[in-house]
Amino acid sequence: MKTKIYLLLNFLCLLLSMASCAQSGSYEIELSAPNYPTFQNAPFIITEVIDERVGKASIGFVQLPAAYSLDRRSFLLGHLRMAPKTILRPANLTGGVQYAMNNYITRLFDPGDTSKLEIIVGVKQLFIKEEDKGLTTERCTADLQLSFYKKVDEGLCLLQTTNKRVEEKKFSLTYEYAQQIRTAIEESIRDFILGGTNQPCLQIKDSGDSLEKQITNESSEDDFVSSNLPNRKQEDKLRPDRGHSLFTQITSGISNLPGNYEDQKGLEKEFNEKLSSGQFIDGSVEYFPKLTWGFGLNANFFRSAVHFGEVIFVDTIANTQTTGELSDDIAISSYLAKVGRRFNFNHDRSFIYLGASLGLNRYVENGVFINPISIVGHSYCSRLQMSLNTMFKPHMGMGIHGSYGGGSIQNVYVTIDGFSRNIHLDKSDAVETHHLDFGVSFFALIF
Repeated sequence: MKTKIYLLLNFLCLLLSMASCAQSGSYEIELSAPNYPTFQNAPFIITEVIDERVGKASIGFVQLPAAYSLDRRSFLLGHLRMAPKTILRPANLTGGVQYAMNNYITRLFDPGDTSKLEIIVGVKQLFIKEEDKGLTTERCTADLQLSFYKKVDEGLCLLQTTNKRVEEKKFSLTYEYAQQIRTAIEESIRDFILGGTNQPCLQIKDSGDSLEKQITNESSEDDFVSSNLPNRKQEDKLRPDRGHSLFTQITSGISNLPGNYEDQKGLEKEFNEKLSSGQFIDGSVEYFPKLTWGFGLNANFFRSAVHFGEVIFVDTIANTQTTGELSDDIAISSYLAKVGRRFNFNHDRSFIYLGASLGLNRYVENGVFINPISIVGHSYCSRLQMSLNTMFKPHMGMGIHGSYGGGSIQNVYVTIDGFSRNIHLDKSDAVETHHLDFGVSFFALIF
């Protein structure tokens, strides 16, 4: 039993250590370098990328999942509709736009080919947006505007400006923005290749520090980042902390009844070791007044069955032997009231859940030891639950679940070969219903 509790504590420490890695602030998108130079046969190479955007704080925002809520207006009109409740986070490229874009775009070309015309790219606009389109679809949009310059004596000659929009509708696209940005970049470069490097100069800009100064002083009505990103007050209103939610979870997996079988031998030891391993299913419904804590009801069901068929029982005192069936079937059901606490991280997409519950459990054992035997008992019980969860939609997700708990039954109702009686067991002989569960859980959040 000490070993089981030790394993459970180790599991708790692992979850808490992962919670310490929680992050806040902007949502970072990693634009990893290409594996090979895609445009090595182009008549030019891109040697530098400059961030020419007016609003450089972020590149837009992503819609991070929290839950779904009942649309009260439609409900009053006689329709039941679920409206998304989300948390908006500003997004940015890892390392900043200039670093990430320069690292990606310049590696699309062969840096060793210095005989080709050198082109400088300016990022005029980069904006991403994510929207829910129904319960199962999300639309992600990436807008990119690039300017292509070549060096001349007067400074930088603007040859062409490209505008690209990449839009996709799929099931949960938040993690695909990097690919959309890569696609927009490569399509822009292909457009420039078609236009050619011999295009007339559309505009001349000073190079070096003077170019940076012009970029800083430029004004634009398309400062889309500052106008579209929610301010702190608006974002707070979107947070589900102020709402009310139902957290429903169902879990299934393997379970183990702790026991000490070191003093047992042979068939008895083998039988009890197999009987200690079983399966469980666990379900709960909780009401969360806040995003991080709630209370509700929990039901847990454990079952283990072993059947050895006919075996030979030897009575060493009477010096006799008997052939008979040896089997056992244990079912433990628990009904509890619980409280839970959530620790969010990974931009609120993932969370660690800790729960504690108290209630009643029922023990039923039906076995055969030559003759049929039945044992039924009830007791108070308690359980501790831990799970590491991640959301793949704003209203649902899955996780890894671990729990431990049970009770101690001293009053049992025993039936042997049709004869029944109540028996009070000593504390040392009480029926222990504690079991350790590990499984996979699926959950839904409904506001």
